[in-house]
Amino acid sequence: MKRLSSVLVILVLLILAACGEDKSDSNKENGNEDNQLKVAIIQQPSTFDPHMTSESIVRDTSVNVYETLITLNADYQPVTMLAESVDESEDGKVYTFKLREGVKFHNGKEMTSEDVLASMNRWKEKSPIARENLDTATFEATDEYTVVLNLEKSRLDTLELLAGQDYAPAIMPKEIIEEAGEEFVSEFIGTGPFKFEEWKQDQYIHLSAFEDYAAVDAPADGLSGKKEALVDDIYFYITKDTSTLLAGLQSGEFDIAGTSIGFNNYEIIKNDPNIDIYSAYFGTMNLVYNKKTGPFKDIKMREAVNIGLNVDDIMLSAFAYEELYKMNSSYINENVKNWYSEEGKEAYNQNDQEKAKQLIKEAGYDGEEIKLLTSRDIQYHYDIAVVVQEQLKQLGMNVKLEVYDWASHLEVRDNPDEWHLSTAGLNFATTPSQLVSLNPNWSGWLDDQKIPELMKSITEADSLEEGKALWDELQGYAWNEYLPLTQFGSVPVLLAARNNVEGLTIMDRPILMPLWNAEIK
Repeated sequence: MKRLSSVLVILVLLILAACGEDKSDSNKENGNEDNQLKVAIIQQPSTFDPHMTSESIVRDTSVNVYETLITLNADYQPVTMLAESVDESEDGKVYTFKLREGVKFHNGKEMTSEDVLASMNRWKEKSPIARENLDTATFEATDEYTVVLNLEKSRLDTLELLAGQDYAPAIMPKEIIEEAGEEFVSEFIGTGPFKFEEWKQDQYIHLSAFEDYAAVDAPADGLSGKKEALVDDIYFYITKDTSTLLAGLQSGEFDIAGTSIGFNNYEIIKNDPNIDIYSAYFGTMNLVYNKKTGPFKDIKMREAVNIGLNVDDIMLSAFAYEELYKMNSSYINENVKNWYSEEGKEAYNQNDQEKAKQLIKEAGYDGEEIKLLTSRDIQYHYDIAVVVQEQLKQLGMNVKLEVYDWASHLEVRDNPDEWHLSTAGLNFATTPSQLVSLNPNWSGWLDDQKIPELMKSITEADSLEEGKALWDELQGYAWNEYLPLTQFGSVPVLLAARNNVEGLTIMDRPILMPLWNAEIK
């Protein structure tokens, strides 16, 4: 009996060992031997400082590291995050934020009102959206866990501004902000479920699970609710070639394609049984006019381009399949019910070349070179620019492509002497005041009195109904009388993941794909 028992014990141990080996081999096959999520992204962020940019890739990566006082739920409504509660005064001019206690930064320090005060004041200075809308507002810390926002006038959209994801009002330690001064922060420390570890330029960004993360005791809901780091590490691998990205996803080298997989790969991915494909919309694709210098200071030249372009051909050339993109004239996403508008749609996609040529003649255009700024780092930007160039040449314009890497593209776009037209993907906003294209401080240089006056009236309206009517008027005016840009339509983001990845939340921007609550089974 003793010998039989010994044999049984040995057999059980061998079986357990074999099971362990199988699990290890399986993990290695899936590239997850160390409980990692390996995410391929197609461009390198220009910074990891969310106060300083509206760049989508910065938000997509840094949203796992930084948090804000107020954030967005799955219905794109503002809800508390680092604030435990918020009280609004009867006149709408004072907001009192009670902070959650015991929330730690990634350096081990507890978050207090002094950190929030420093963060919000820096955000108010750096963000063009905050400068335009909250210029005269003041923040003050009244005790260790209370921050008060004082407004000169009440606004309809105060909490939406504080939940904005473009130039996000991320909360950072006071000392990190003071050390940065006027520059970008050099240490990336937040309160989120993952902490920053390393950024190897042009190779990867490494985040790791934050063991002391203070989760909210509420169901996960958009960017709000409970967040759990269910993997030990996240690696964002910068993979600029879509063929390499696709091959890596198919082989298991990557778990997730965290930026678009390339629209020409749609059928391949859709038919791969090991991969799940997700489609969402990040915002709108546009042609921005430089209204400060050059030929497009003249509204007739802007109208000529807008009237003469064949938007159907432009969108199809970039996104390959009609089922992927949306022809759309609204500046606000259709999911944001309070502000979606169809005003001005009669000016959209007119495709009238003869009328365009007549306007060019009336404008007195003499054939001067027109610089069209774009980047090949985002392929559909370049594809769109090529088609726009050809269509404008057919109208008689002398258009030259100015092609840069993405970081240089953003830098050049801030210089009005370097370009006349620019491709631009603009993120969806949850209120009109967050639309950078209607902000005088943004590239393109809005030079119009009526738009900021209407925007001010919207934010100071007594009711949502009144504000919505004013927004309808503004969008109609922008399309029919001013034309800060020509909008082409809603741009898809094709995301994909190996089918052993579970728990991904995928939504239209500004939420898209946070990586907390995701894991590999």
